[in-house]
Amino acid sequence: MLAQQLTFDLAKEFSLDENDKKRSVLYVSLEMSANLLTSRAIAMTNTIPFDKLVNTDRMNEGDWENLSSILETMSVYPITVNDDSSSSISDILADIHKLNVLYDTKFLVVDYLQLLPGTDDVTGIDYIVNEVHRIAVAQSLHVLLISSLSNEGRLRGSRGTQYSADNVFMLEKMDADGNKGSMWDNIVKINATKVR
Repeated sequence: MLAQQLTFDLAKEFSLDENDKKRSVLYVSLEMSANLLTSRAIAMTNTIPFDKLVNTDRMNEGDWENLSSILETMSVYPITVNDDSSSSISDILADIHKLNVLYDTKFLVVDYLQLLPGTDDVTGIDYIVNEVHRIAVAQSLHVLLISSLSNEGRLRGSRGTQYSADNVFMLEKMDADGNKGSMWDNIVKINATKVR
C-alpha cells in the first residue's frame, strides 16, 4: 500500500503544471483494481476509514458528505487508471496515444514491472524495460516503474532494470526504533541506490 500511496500522490502532482494546465497521467495497475486503488486514495485523505469505504453500509451522513467532497476534488486530476491485468507494452502505448488527444501525457506509472506479460525471465524483463525506456524517450514521458525486491533487497530479475533507470529508490517500512517494520508501521526509510 505504501508504493500505491506514494505513486498516487506523485501522479496528482504531475497531472497539473504550475499554471494548473492539465497533463494526463496513465496509471497502469496490474496488481489491483481501479476501484480498490481509488478507495485507498480516498482513505489516504484520513477523513473516511478504509473499512467504511469497502463496506459502505457502515458510512454515516458525514462520511457521505466527506466522500462527495473528496471525489469532487479528485475529479480535477486527469489521472486514468488502466487496471487490465493482461495489459502489454503495446496496450500501454495505445492508451498513451488515446490520452494525448485530450491532454499532454507526461507521467506513466506501471505497478508493477514483474506482472507485465513477458517478464517471466531475465531476457523478458530486459526487453520490457528497454521498451518502456523507448516509449518514455519517444513520448517525452516521466516513468515510474514499480518493481519487487528479492529477499536480498535487490531489484528482482535483471540488472538491466537498474541500469536503464535514471533513479532507483527502495522503500522500507521501519518501526520507531529503526528496525525493519511491519505493514502497520508508519515510518518509511527511502534508500536512493541510484541517482543521475
